[in-house]
Parts: sequence; C-alpha cells; structure tokens
Amino acid sequence: MQRKYQDFQQKDAAILAIVVDGAERNKAVKEKLGLTFEILSDKNLEVIPRYGMLHRNAPGAGDIARPGVFLLNRERKIIHRWLPDNYRVRTRPEAILDVIKKHSAAS
Repeated sequence: MQRKYQDFQQKDAAILAIVVDGAERNKAVKEKLGLTFEILSDKNLEVIPRYGMLHRNAPGAGDIARPGVFLLNRERKIIHRWLPDNYRVRTRPEAILDVIKKHSAAS
C-alpha cells in the first residue's frame, strides 16, 4: 500500500490499517517500514470481530486481524469489500485503485 500511497491520495482516498498489536508495536512497525498511513490498534478486539476480520489461532501468531479491505464512500457507507478466507492473501493496491476509479466515475 505504501508504494501506491500517492495514487490513493490523488484519488482523495485515505488508508488506515487496524491490527491487534498495541500502539507501541504499531509505532515500531511504521518506523521500520517507513509507513506514512495510520495503523490503529484494536488490542482488546473490540472492532476487528465486528467486521468479520478476526482470524483465531493463526499458526505462530494467535488471534490476528485478517487482511480485509473496506472501501467507504463519503457518507462512511461500505461500498466494496475484500475479505479473503486465507489470512496470508493480500489485496493488491492496483485492484483497490481500480474500484475507486469505477466508483468515482459513477458518482
């Protein structure tokens, strides 16, 4: 996502990540990877399960967030989602940008 961050900004799209790690771990990951988008912490699993993103007992990791992607419009309504069954599968940024483009053209 970071490599395409400017493309998302040009489309007036924000990127937010939400993970089960605590804020200090998130800060370290952001610094290590040079990420400029926000990583939110849901250490107490208050939000992740509500969106069907909880993967329980991932091998070697315990309970983690599945790599879901939700596209929301300006009214904060979910207009598209990617929620793979396999927690190792990631949605390509280009696929997300294509859907944003289609929704922008339809508006």
